[in-house]
Amino acid sequence: PNNTALTFNNNSITYKTLNEKANKIAQEILKNPTQNNVVGLCVERSLDMIIGMLGILKSGCAYLPIDPEYPKQRVNFMLKDAKVDTIVSQSSLLNLFDEFKINPILVDEIDDSQNNTIELPTVKETDLAYIIYTSGSTGKPKGVPISHKNIINSTASRLDFYNENPSAFFP
Repeated sequence: PNNTALTFNNNSITYKTLNEKANKIAQEILKNPTQNNVVGLCVERSLDMIIGMLGILKSGCAYLPIDPEYPKQRVNFMLKDAKVDTIVSQSSLLNLFDEFKINPILVDEIDDSQNNTIELPTVKETDLAYIIYTSGSTGKPKGVPISHKNIINSTASRLDFYNENPSAFFP
């Protein structure tokens, strides 16, 4: 639990801290009945991105990655099309969602002193993990749903391709 889980730029957090912060995001999501729904994830590249992603997954929901640089028209389309009513973001990006009726959960404003009181759901392999939207180059963008089982199958198929020791790729 005390080993480094994530490092971004000059910032690091341990597995214990990552788990605690992700659980708090999950609990914020679960305050509203959203299990098995899609939750937007719009954060700058940072530790917050992984914390938010894990928190959404731990809540039993799927995440919809939204690049903060996307045009508002694309963001609006994706949020409506995926029926997103909650978004995990950062306070600096909140103005991107002024026009939307959406419940924001701000990773950088989660109260670290709050207790973990909500039981996290069990996630099944058939549950959605995330939805990725196509570029829309042939017309309207399309959301592609990816289940946990899809991720497991995709990862397992790569094990034969990559070295058994992933750390060999990182000095």
